[in-house]
Formats: sequence, structure tokens, C-alpha cells
Amino acid sequence: MPKTKIQCDEIRKKMRKKILDSALIYFARNGYSGTKISDLAQFIGIGQGTLYSYFSSKEELFKVILGNTVISNEENMLKLQNAPVSASKKIILLSTQMLEAIKKDTPVAYMFVLNMQYSMENDFNNPFTKAYEEMPNQILAEIIVEGQKEKTVVQGNPNDLADLYWSMVHMIAIKKVFNNKHETFQTKWLTRLLLSDVAVINGV
Repeated sequence: MPKTKIQCDEIRKKMRKKILDSALIYFARNGYSGTKISDLAQFIGIGQGTLYSYFSSKEELFKVILGNTVISNEENMLKLQNAPVSASKKIILLSTQMLEAIKKDTPVAYMFVLNMQYSMENDFNNPFTKAYEEMPNQILAEIIVEGQKEKTVVQGNPNDLADLYWSMVHMIAIKKVFNNKHETFQTKWLTRLLLSDVAVINGV
């Protein structure tokens, strides 16, 4: 029995998602310049013709992945910013979410690695890296300022502290993706980069 248009659309939607999810992993591990369409198609488990029926080129596929990555990153940080909890709780929540996402090998881990790969292939001032990092850095810096006023976050330049925090998260993601090492890293170690002694002692 021929498939209906709705069924065909659903099949295409699932295949597109499979391509995007798998390509994110492959690009993160191999970089843009180190990725060949033939190898990527084999990794996904489809023919090159099928891949080209969804994306006209490697560049188009990569741009879609970058765009989705930026959007996902911004959405997650906005949810955190609007959470009705203290600044220290937001930092603990963020750290827990990041480490769990990396540990479970979710797309979040590969997004961090992809950002590093792309930055090294280009430069750290490229448009994607700026777009990917700008809002998370800004939101975390604002949370840090809030926490400094509450005396629960260490003193220092909020932007520098945010950079330090995200740099550590990137390194944890890289170790997980390339060496599968993460299990021993605890939330309290990551939050310790930002939380003051008062916050740590009080367990906030």
C-alpha cells in the first residue's frame, strides 16, 4: 500500500534528524576540513545520494548544524536565567545539567567539542564561535554578578569568571568525546570555580 504524504513527511523528518545528529558527532570528532561526504555518509549508514537529497553540500549541512547548536544553547541558558532560584542555585543547576549531558553522551557534549574544533580550524573570533558563546557568557556573567551581591559567588571580573567556567566545561566535554573520561568529575568541583567559601560551607 502506498505511503500517504503525511507518512512520507514523517519519514523524511526522521531521516533528516538522524543525519543532523550523526553529522554533529562526526564533525565534532573530525572537524570540518577533516570530513569527507563519503566517510560521513558511511558513518550515518546511508548512501551519498540520500545525503545529498537532504543537503546540497557539506557546507549547507554544517551551517544547519551550527545554526541549530546556537539556538539550542541560547534556549537552555534563557531557561536557566529565568529560573526562580538564587544565583548559587543556578550555578549548581547549570553544572549538574552540563556534567550529566556530557556523561550521557548527548548532543550537548558534541556541541562543545564542535565549537573547539571550528575555532581551531578558523580562529576564536569567527562568527559561529561568537554567536555560540556570546549569550551563554553574558547570561552566566549576569548570574555571577547577582551571586557576588548575594556573597555566594567569588569576587572577580564576571566575564573572566564566565570564560574560566566555560573553558573547563569544554575540556570536560573533549575528554569525554575523545577519551571517554568523565566519570570521576563531580558537580561540586565545577561549581567550586565560582561559588564562594560561604556558599560551599552552607551548601547553597
